[in-house]
Amino acid sequence: MSAPTNPESEDAYNDWYDNEHLDDVLELAGYQAARRYRAVPNPGPDDTSGGIDFSYMALYEVEADDLKAAHANLLEAAGKGAFPLPDSFRQDPGPVVQMFEQITERSK
Repeated sequence: MSAPTNPESEDAYNDWYDNEHLDDVLELAGYQAARRYRAVPNPGPDDTSGGIDFSYMALYEVEADDLKAAHANLLEAAGKGAFPLPDSFRQDPGPVVQMFEQITERSK
């Protein structure tokens, strides 16, 4: 989950994400697909954000026997400059990265 630095940089942030970053990440071994989501106002009466505004989420499908190694590969690539961040990408607070493993098949 992440966000642009401010409303004025949102177009640049989305352009970078959609036209550069997703493709860069999908070059990594195991990273098979990506989708992006934008937050919508909470339909409930309570704010459950914890006070942190991450207005966007990128969801990557990773096919790997070792998710920890796939994540380490992502961090290593980022550390080597494979994903240069534009000024439009908010870094304080930085993005939230979380890996999940599938535990059930999709059902109707």
